Amino acid sequence: MSKTKKIWLGVLSFSPLVVTTLFIGIVLLFYVKIIFGAIDGSLAYSDGREFIFFAVFLVIFGLLMNISIYLTLIIFIICIVKNKRIGDTAKILYLVGMYFLYTIVPIVYFFIEIIGKKEETASNE
Repeated sequence: MSKTKKIWLGVLSFSPLVVTTLFIGIVLLFYVKIIFGAIDGSLAYSDGREFIFFAVFLVIFGLLMNISIYLTLIIFIICIVKNKRIGDTAKILYLVGMYFLYTIVPIVYFFIEIIGKKEETASNE
C-alpha cells in the first residue's frame, strides 16, 4: 500500500471519533445554554428564531456527521474484507466491532493492520 493511501486511511480512521466528539460537544453547549438561560431568566425568546436556528443546525450537522461516518465505515469494511493477511475470525471480529464501536475500531485496525504490516514485512526480509 502506498504512503498516500496509508495517510488517507489514518485520517479517515480518526474522523468518526473527531466528528462524534464535536457533535456531542455542540449538543452539550446547546443544553447548557438552555439550562443556564432558564435559570437566570435570559431565555426569553420573542419568536424563537435562535432556538430554531440551532435545532436546524444540529439536524444538518448530525446528517453530515452520519454521512461521513458511514462513508468511512464502508471504506474500512472494504479494506477489511479485501485484506488477505487477516484470518476469517479476525475479519469477523473487526466487522462486528465496526458495527458496535464505530469510533474506536477503525483506529485499532489502522494501527494493527496498516501500520503493523510495514514492520511485519521488514522483519520477514
